[in-house]
Amino acid sequence: MKTLSNCLSVSSEQFNAAVTKQDKQQVILEFAHLLGIPPVEIEKDRQAFSRWFDIDAMLDRFSSRIGEQEQMLTFILGRLGTLCNNFLNRWNLPTEQLSWWSKLQLEPVLKPLLLYEGDPRVNHAALVCLVRALQALQPSLRETGVDDAVLQHIYRVALQVRQNVWIQTAAIELLALLSISSFEQTVRQRIFNPKPGDDIFVRRKIVKLLGKYLQVLQAPSEIIQKALSDPSPFVRQALTEIVAKAAPDIAMPWIEQLALIDESPQVRAAMWLQWPNLITKKTLQPFLLRTFQAGLQNETDDFVLRVMCHVTERCTNLLSSTNDPFLTQWSQMAWQNMVNLRCSAKSLRVRRWASQTLEFIWTELNPRAKELRQKSPTANRVHSSREKQAHPQALDCRSGSIIRRPGFSYRLPL
Repeated sequence: MKTLSNCLSVSSEQFNAAVTKQDKQQVILEFAHLLGIPPVEIEKDRQAFSRWFDIDAMLDRFSSRIGEQEQMLTFILGRLGTLCNNFLNRWNLPTEQLSWWSKLQLEPVLKPLLLYEGDPRVNHAALVCLVRALQALQPSLRETGVDDAVLQHIYRVALQVRQNVWIQTAAIELLALLSISSFEQTVRQRIFNPKPGDDIFVRRKIVKLLGKYLQVLQAPSEIIQKALSDPSPFVRQALTEIVAKAAPDIAMPWIEQLALIDESPQVRAAMWLQWPNLITKKTLQPFLLRTFQAGLQNETDDFVLRVMCHVTERCTNLLSSTNDPFLTQWSQMAWQNMVNLRCSAKSLRVRRWASQTLEFIWTELNPRAKELRQKSPTANRVHSSREKQAHPQALDCRSGSIIRRPGFSYRLPL
């Protein structure tokens, strides 16, 4: 690519210096020769001067050739990172890993590509390649394996709001591997100073990384507390994925904020979907029971209520399959609140979903009904509209016991 760029510079100077039309055409043909175009094609280009061929056509060819080289380079960098990761994972001792890292000489190869001024996908591929290779090293070796100038460049890119989004996210992920203190400073800067536009993707990536490095940060609670009030629901949704990794005493207010107080239905629904990951934690069970009950009693959005019905079934099934004694309290709370929803919900859809959930709880707690539901030949089949018209009596969900889910109910003749 550097050779091609030099050819373009030389040819541009010659073209601008040419005076006559014939001289300019000769420069264009020499440029085509430098690009590696066969002589037969060059002769065709000479004949095409009278019709369409000019300097703009050659510049298009140059851009196409550079694009092909950049695409190939991006692919090679992706494979190189994977190969380095697999190779370094073969060695367990720090001395062995450090020795082989020095022999690989990966950093001198990637350093000019981090500063490449062409397609930003090349910069991104170089960062991802370095991330994959460093992930194989032990944490104590990562910071020493990278030059200070490279570390400063990565830190600078991670703070550049106008930089390509993918480059920003890759730089932040790489910074987390190299220096936790620099990563925490960057996180604070980006979360506490949100920007409009594509910055939401960077902040969401940061929130996801917080869950991974929650235990090693000095003050994660401050950052997460600020992220809870992020202006974008897209960012706040990512917070729901890290509460399961936090200590129960600090996770409880986060859960309550996201599940009950957040103004976005999508965020509240995302928090309820984490309930199956939390319900088996003994220290959280009483809190989860109270919070879920408050949600069922106060929630008004149909979408969130649909999610809560689904979560009720999943948690009931999970507690039942693990023989958790908490199942008794959970099922009683769920049954009572589902009955209330079925009788008092304003939406017909919500009443139907509550009825289905009640029937699921009943089959889950009744061994014979549960066995029949699991052995039903249509238990995991979703019926088409044609089947519903052909066999309406088999799909009548207005009466009988429901033994198949999801979608439509199946009437069990008794």
